[in-house]
Amino acid sequence: MAESNWWNEVGSHCSGEAAFLTSVSPILPNTIRTTKIGQTQSYAAILTPDESTAIQKQQDHTLNRHVLNAKEANTLVKKFEELGDQKVPAFFKAGANLIAGLAIPKKIFEVAAGWLLDWVFGLADTKAVVARDISLLIAEGGALRQTAQVLKGPVGRLLFSTVLYEVDVGSEKRTIVLYACIFPIAVKVSRFETESPANNKVVQPINDKTWGIFDLESNSWDEKDFRPSHQDGEYMYFLQDEYENNNVAGQAVHRLSLWGGDWQRKHYDSEKFAPIYLSMKCA
Repeated sequence: MAESNWWNEVGSHCSGEAAFLTSVSPILPNTIRTTKIGQTQSYAAILTPDESTAIQKQQDHTLNRHVLNAKEANTLVKKFEELGDQKVPAFFKAGANLIAGLAIPKKIFEVAAGWLLDWVFGLADTKAVVARDISLLIAEGGALRQTAQVLKGPVGRLLFSTVLYEVDVGSEKRTIVLYACIFPIAVKVSRFETESPANNKVVQPINDKTWGIFDLESNSWDEKDFRPSHQDGEYMYFLQDEYENNNVAGQAVHRLSLWGGDWQRKHYDSEKFAPIYLSMKCA
C-alpha cells in the first residue's frame, strides 16, 4: 500500500510582500512549525492534537504577540517608509473573520499569487493602505500579532495564519494585515487511545519505524508490528501482516481517526473498512 500523505497534493500559499515579513520577523518570530512538501515551495504546518484543539476553540487565536517599545517602533517606521507604495489591507472592525466565505480549492498551491490578501481586500470595512501611510500609525504601544485559525478544507484541516499590526487610534482599533498564509495540517501524533467501556487499547510507537497495540486490561502487547503508512486528512493509516497457516497471506489496513472518530480495519482480502472502535482519543 504505497500511499502519500494528503498534504503532498494540496500544498500551501502565502500572500503579501516578503519585505513586510522581513521587516517584522526580528521583532515577532514565526512560531509555526513547518515541514517542506517534496521538491515544491510548499509547506505543511505541524500541529499536535492539543495544539489544534486549542486553536479551534477561538476564531482569532493568538500564537504570538509583541508590544513595541520606542526603539522597535522607530525601526519599523524607517523600514515601512522605505517600502513606499506597497499596499496591504487594513480594517477597522474588531474580531473580523478574515477567512469566512472563502472558497478553498483542493490544490492550494495552484492559486494565483496574492490570493489570500486579494480576498481580504474585498471584505467589508477593509481599505487598501500603503506602507508609507502605515508608518504614520506605528508607535510605541502598538502591537505585532501572529494569529491562527483551523479550517476544514475540501480534503483535510488547514491552518490559516496572519501577521498583523494593531494600534488604537482614539477609541478605534486599527488592524493592518501584513502577511497571510494557509497550510495543510500534518498532525504530529504521539499515541492513540480507544474510548470504550472495556478492552481499551493504546496505539503508540515502539521505535522509529514501528508502532504497537497495547492492551490496558491485560497489561500486554497485542501487536508489535503495526506500521504507520500515511495520513489522509481524517485518518492515520497503519499496516498489519495477516497470517494463514503460519504464513503471511496479506496486509490488513487500519485507519485511526485523528479527530475523535472511529478505528476501522480492512482485511487483506476485503475492499471495505469495518469499524472496530467507535471513538478514539489522539494525543
